[in-house]
Amino acid sequence: RITANNKAGAFYAVQSLLQIVKFSKNAALPLVTIEDRPDFERRGMMIDVSRNKVPSMETLKRTIDRFASWKINEVQLYIEHTFAYKNHETVWKGYSPLTAENIMELDKYCKERFIDLVPNQNSLGHMGYWLKHDAYLYLSERPGDASSDDWIINNRRSTLCAVDRHSVEFMDDLLSEYLPNFSSSYANIGGDEPYELGTGKSAEACKEQGKALVYLNYIKKMNKLVKQNGKSTQMWGDIVNKHPELIPLMPKDISCLIWGYRPEHPFNVQCPRFQQEGIPFYVCPGSNSWRSFIGKTDRAMANITNAVSNGKKYGAYGVLMTDWGDMGHMQPFTVAFPAYLYAAGMAWSVEQNSNANITELLNTHVFFDESQYMGKALMTLSNAYKGGHDEEVSAPYFSMINKLLVPFKDDYVMRQYDMSKLKDVRAQIAKAVALLKNAKPTAYDGQVAMQEMKTAAKLADIMCLLLIERSKAKDNDLFNISFSKRKKYAAQLDLIIAEQAATWVLRNRTGGLHDSNKRLIDISNILKAKDKASCTVVQRIGQ
Repeated sequence: RITANNKAGAFYAVQSLLQIVKFSKNAALPLVTIEDRPDFERRGMMIDVSRNKVPSMETLKRTIDRFASWKINEVQLYIEHTFAYKNHETVWKGYSPLTAENIMELDKYCKERFIDLVPNQNSLGHMGYWLKHDAYLYLSERPGDASSDDWIINNRRSTLCAVDRHSVEFMDDLLSEYLPNFSSSYANIGGDEPYELGTGKSAEACKEQGKALVYLNYIKKMNKLVKQNGKSTQMWGDIVNKHPELIPLMPKDISCLIWGYRPEHPFNVQCPRFQQEGIPFYVCPGSNSWRSFIGKTDRAMANITNAVSNGKKYGAYGVLMTDWGDMGHMQPFTVAFPAYLYAAGMAWSVEQNSNANITELLNTHVFFDESQYMGKALMTLSNAYKGGHDEEVSAPYFSMINKLLVPFKDDYVMRQYDMSKLKDVRAQIAKAVALLKNAKPTAYDGQVAMQEMKTAAKLADIMCLLLIERSKAKDNDLFNISFSKRKKYAAQLDLIIAEQAATWVLRNRTGGLHDSNKRLIDISNILKAKDKASCTVVQRIGQ
């Protein structure tokens, strides 16, 4: 007998029944009574579809099915430029964008599964794909790209000018076309990480009013545009938390999405600020899979526990689990599964799921692998970044094995970490691959997941090899490795690049693949070059 307050409740009760069926080894089901309700009203998942992977419609629908079975009721697809805006083909051409028809089809598909598909279009920072084109440069905070003492600012042109009416008119154009495709009553305008704010055209206004107030005034204008489209605003909370004096000034009809991806992120400090002011807020942990190739699951689970526990304690309205595509989205979707699954459980019940056996749950609810090896292989691979050590071989927001792709001027990371531990990382990767040989997943994407894991393992392994070689070379310089060795590694890397491309299309559209693989091709070209003078990509990857 199923009793529920509404259709959504009945749907979730059926999911519980199906889970009991999966766990029951006998023909008869156990006699049980379950009284259940979620800790959070909104339980969401966010997928980055702009940097650089745009999933196929089949992948998106299958993922929505999976999320629905985990009692997720909100999904966001993070957009910067990968929606086919009618008058802006210059920006999305070649990136396999989602169309209005795609969005409306997904929206209907989600509603049938009690999921709210929330539009997510950044509106201030992270607009680099637009501002790299001359036609949109007038919108930039720094159209002339003037020099700055900040290295990050010098190497970006990604922020709209917050005091230019043209920026508001531009966003009005985008939102007026984009938002009506969604039935959701919410819209996420982003607003995170406007790195250049106050360093160019808005410098004088920021000096007079303060950067924080300039930012808030722009957000209020975006809020007005969202309301004109009949929706309520969501926004990322990083800038507001850097300037907590803004919180009492925020419109009470904006939901703030408090994000932080480190295990020690101060959710316990930030959540009460919004609770005290009566502003609805979400907690938003991260999968920690980006900038890693193979994931960082232990780190992700600690981050999720911190975020969701404090969210429950201080009255968060929802949880939004995020998975990002920084540095080319080279990690496969599969390595985010442990974090997604754990976050779904925690969003439903912190008390019941904080000590969940994720390996077992992966086999039961993701891979359908009675051999139990698939979950073990994934957990081993996605924690291989630690090399079996308690202390991770990692920097704050990227795995050490991703170092060759991170464009820092110096090699402080190389100097900071014990490079010999990368041998242990390689051993853990090999262990995961060995476990994978015995896996027998029967899920619809079981074989795809296996291929993704194998390719990611190869990519991570060769990056470890190259970093070890580089650490031995004079001045930590790839060019000081012998040419014969470099040529050998280049041949290996080229095969993996081809395999990465073949694996990519198993779940995703082809747009963005070139941008992503270009970073790997740059490394291959460095390895093949006979001398520095003949190589044009040295500065790009921070040698």
